This record gives sequence, C-alpha cells and structure tokens, in this order.
Amino acid sequence: LYTYPTRQQGMDMVRGVATIKILRDQYPPPTPITEDELLKEIADADAVVNVRSIPMNRKIIEAAKNLKIIARHGLGYETVDVEAASERNIVVTRATAQGPYPVAEFTIGLLLALAKKYIPAHVSIKSGKWESLKFKGSEARAKTLGIIGLGAIGSTVARMATLGLQMNVIAYDPYVSEEKAREVGAKLVELPNLLRESDYISVHAAVTKESKGLLGKKEFDLMKKGVFVINCARGEMLDEKAFCEALSSGKV
Repeated sequence: LYTYPTRQQGMDMVRGVATIKILRDQYPPPTPITEDELLKEIADADAVVNVRSIPMNRKIIEAAKNLKIIARHGLGYETVDVEAASERNIVVTRATAQGPYPVAEFTIGLLLALAKKYIPAHVSIKSGKWESLKFKGSEARAKTLGIIGLGAIGSTVARMATLGLQMNVIAYDPYVSEEKAREVGAKLVELPNLLRESDYISVHAAVTKESKGLLGKKEFDLMKKGVFVINCARGEMLDEKAFCEALSSGKV
C-alpha cells in the first residue's frame, strides 16, 4: 500500500514481487487521505510505503492485521508510532540512501544568504530600489559555527564549513566521540558553551523525547545578540514562542 507514488523505477521493482495499491496518484491530492480511509485500506496490507508523512498512529497500526513493514519515504520517524509497531513486530524503516549532501548544501546556502543579506537585498531590488549600503554583508570566514547534532548531515556541514569557508566549527552531540568530531573538523563542547560562542547555530539533531524543544527561552538568552539560527532539522527542536520572541527582540 502506497500513500502516494514514488519514482517509477522503484515501484516497478516492487511490482515484480507484490501487488501495489496507491491511495492518491498525485500531490497535493484533490482530497486528503483520511484516517477512516487508511483504516479500511490498510486492513489487508502486508507493507506500507508511507509517502508525505501520513500519520501512522496506534489505531491504524492495530487495524493492519497482516502488516510486516512500514517504510517511511523520508528521514524521520515522528509520524509513525514506533512503539505500537514494535509491539506487533512490525519493522519501521526510513529512506537515507540519498545521503546528507542535499540538506548540507542547502544549509551552507542559507548560511551564506544570511551572511551576505541576499534575501532582503533581492526584495529591495525587486521593489525598484538600489540600497547597496543598507545590505552590506559580512564574511563567514573565521566566524564560529555551532552545530547541534553531528550525524551524517551535521558532519557534512562541518566539513564544508571548515574546508570550504574556513570557519571555526564547534559542535554539541552527546552521542559522538571527540575523535569523530575532530575527523570532520569540529570541536565538541557543551550546549551552553556552543550557544554563547557561536555566530551561527545550525540544528541537525533528530527529534526525540529528550531533544524536543531543545532551544527554549533559557537557551536563546545565552546566545550572542544578532546570532543567526538555521534549523534544517524538525521545527519541534525549537520552542516556537521563545524563538519568535528572540526574533522580535533582535536577539536572533
């Protein structure tokens, strides 16, 4: 059972061993996939390819009597009740084959856009103005980049920033060794130190019970005034109210 179609080549491979049913053949769909519809369609499914993060809660998982695997067409598990799936011995997988480079390159692009003020300058020019002095940017070189989460994406960002931009990279990740951090050009520090020292902060950690809301009011208060914050992880990593207050005050 596919919630939405994926690449034709991959679906053709599946068709060689199984019958495929697709709930919606385009995105965005003319009508959304409802829970009642999913409950009905999943009842006899042996496998689900969950595209576009359709919520797979306990009720839906328990309705799937033959289900053996939920394959997330994406990097995160947050839309799947992994605990409910594990109780039924249902395997939950995610797609990591595309590698860290697309997100890492996007992160560096955002960093440079912030440093050089590309976006407000573009908006100004589009409105017919020429305000070159107003949008004088800064160099990223020799600035401190703090990376929260030194997994595949965070490590790739660290390499790009140190080798390509000659930035000073520090990182916070309680699951990574100092040796691994050094290999990618980063120095491990505690989170409060990272927040105090960084000119740029880039978030690349997974959302867990421990990391949800990791950056709240206390953390924003520790940051430098005018710090740039890039979040290419999940929105839940930041306390939205505290983040908006930091933006409004000019702290971020």
